[in-house]
Amino acid sequence: MRTLILLATASILLLSVQHGFPRFEDYPVQSRYTGHVAPVATRSDSQARRFRTRLRQGAKQGPNFAGRFTVVTWRAGFPYGAMLAIVDAKTGKVYFGPDLMFSAEYRLDSSLLIVDPPDRVRAFFDTDTTDRLRYAATTFYYWWDGHRLIPVDSIPVYQAPAP
Repeated sequence: MRTLILLATASILLLSVQHGFPRFEDYPVQSRYTGHVAPVATRSDSQARRFRTRLRQGAKQGPNFAGRFTVVTWRAGFPYGAMLAIVDAKTGKVYFGPDLMFSAEYRLDSSLLIVDPPDRVRAFFDTDTTDRLRYAATTFYYWWDGHRLIPVDSIPVYQAPAP
């Protein structure tokens, strides 16, 4: 099993190198969950009970990521920016992801999660004069394996080519 995970991770990393930046199309999902959305399992993570209202509100919308999961984000206040959780629509289990500076991009048909996408970071900093943070901004790419986010790549926003 461990070998299989290592091979899957290596092939995903190879795909990202071949195409430049990771793309949603490189991480397709084979199936989509269409059943009943399970209640949020607030005991599945130590933080889940604390954020139960936000998680329940977001999860009731149904899957929006990786076939059967729901990404829920909310503003957390200084110094965090925003928080991200992933709720399994089939079981209700909650997984917490990385903190966000701005936002995340994801799709129902892909297991790629992009944290602080370059276009959104640039849009903020191009209208703001906070130069000391501008060059520290980084976009992170993660592959969701069904239980955890695995880092695929990270790119300083102002080193990445503009779209």
